[in-house]
Order: sequence, then structure tokens, then C-alpha cells
Amino acid sequence: MGEPAGDDPVSALPAGSHGGNLSLRELTAGSSLFLPVAKPGGRIWVGDVHALQGDGLVDQTAIKSTAEELRMRYDVHRGSALTRPLAETDTHWIGFGFADNLDDALIDCVRGMISWFSVAAGVGAAEAYALCSISASFRVTQYADQRGAPYVGLDGPPKGVHGMLPKEIFPAELRARVDRWLRPGS
Repeated sequence: MGEPAGDDPVSALPAGSHGGNLSLRELTAGSSLFLPVAKPGGRIWVGDVHALQGDGLVDQTAIKSTAEELRMRYDVHRGSALTRPLAETDTHWIGFGFADNLDDALIDCVRGMISWFSVAAGVGAAEAYALCSISASFRVTQYADQRGAPYVGLDGPPKGVHGMLPKEIFPAELRARVDRWLRPGS
């Protein structure tokens, strides 16, 4: 989780534009997670590591791991206009959406994917929207309902949806353009 804007304490359980409890099963060895930096000197926290979990994380249960061999690399990419978490695997770009219900989380995810992909790939928003409809798969990232839990407050964590956009449908030049946008100066 990236450090959110402001000075108020924030639970790591709710997900949002800062990251938080993303619980994305695709975040495995070799994947990348891009988080916006909300303030100077922003810090990163890493929580529990899941050895196995399903899409949806319906009751916050997963098989946990000690992560004795966990290796992470942190790079700051200045100039990237990222406003929300974005994951990347060898095969997909993965966007996130969060809201109090799944309908609104899906809308947030689609809008976020249109926004970042149109800028990163240099295509129009209408084309990015069509690509999301034609090629992206949208899945429930987090559904767990934990209202009233002492560590999340009365409203509980937001529902999460992630959209998986396959890289294989794009020409190599467009994939390289997106990579340069995600990793400026690299």
C-alpha cells in the first residue's frame, strides 16, 4: 500500500487509489504493481502474503504465507500521471475500481482503464472504451462484507473490481509505448 494523501491514520484493509488491500491473485512472482505517490516522501507498506486465494476474497480468508524469500524492487517513475493502482503481468495490464457496491466499482474500473490506457497508448477515449468492451475481462477483486469490524469502521471496506486487458491483442509498438508511459526515464 502506498501512503495516502493527508495526515490522518488509514487502515491498510480498505483498498483505494493508494493501493491498500488489493488481494489480486495475479500479483505473483514477476508481476509489477504501480501506485501513485500522493505526497513527498510517501512510504510503502506490505501486508500479508497470500499463497492461495480466489477472485473475490469473499470473507477475507486466504491461505497465508510467511514470504521468507519475498524480494521486491521499488522504483520511482517521475512524470507518470497515474492516479490509481495498476498491475502488470507478462500477459495483461490490470486496472482497479472501488466503490461501496459492485455496480459502482465496475463503473469506476472501466472509467479508470479508459483514462490510463487512452493516455498511455495514445488512443482516443472512445477507442479505449471499445477495447475494454471487446477485450477486457472484469472480475470481482474484493467482495468481503465486514461492516462493524473494529479495524475497518462501520462502513466496511469498499468492493473491488479489476479489469484485465490482454497485451497480446496489441502490436509490439503500442505495447512499447505503454511500457514507456509506465516507466518514464527507464
